[in-house]
Amino acid sequence: MVGEKLKKMESMAYGNGYTYMIELLNRANTIAIMQEFCTKEICEKQMTYDKDTCMFTEIDFIVEVLQKYKQGNYKNLMEFKNILEEAFLAEYCL
Repeated sequence: MVGEKLKKMESMAYGNGYTYMIELLNRANTIAIMQEFCTKEICEKQMTYDKDTCMFTEIDFIVEVLQKYKQGNYKNLMEFKNILEEAFLAEYCL
């Protein structure tokens, strides 16, 4: 996190990478759950809010990755952790 994004995250108490990632995952998971019972417009509105207002710019990518979790046969999110980490590395550490 650098520049304006870092300032925004610090003002929201997400001043370090770990806290930011936990909150990003939490918000993305909430949207993934919302997709089960809310309209597409409502989910997109929440995702836009999280991206534009809260600066969670990666949220749409994480929601997409979490779709694999919903489709898989995982007992919990910890079993899915390696896939999530690999997705992040592929996306951001080309």
